[in-house]
Amino acid sequence: MHTVHSFQGQEADLVIVSLVRSTVQGPDVRHNVGHVAQAELVNVLLSRARKLLVVVGDLPHFEEHGGEAWKQVTTVFRRIGKIKDAGQEPLG
Repeated sequence: MHTVHSFQGQEADLVIVSLVRSTVQGPDVRHNVGHVAQAELVNVLLSRARKLLVVVGDLPHFEEHGGEAWKQVTTVFRRIGKIKDAGQEPLG
């Protein structure tokens, strides 16, 4: 297990990213999603998996309150990724 800062420059076959923020704390994206609002850290989070990237968290929260980088990421996730809502049946 690593923080995004400690994993810079490394890779792994499987990377699981946990995005635990889900409350709105005002208009500032850093209050709403923390330091991962920075585009550079979004890049590190999403570019270290060689085979499989799993992102766990409140995607609509990051899309709406995470700033421009997260809007772009969620657009790509919705277009080419496999998104599983926790309240739905498992993926087949």
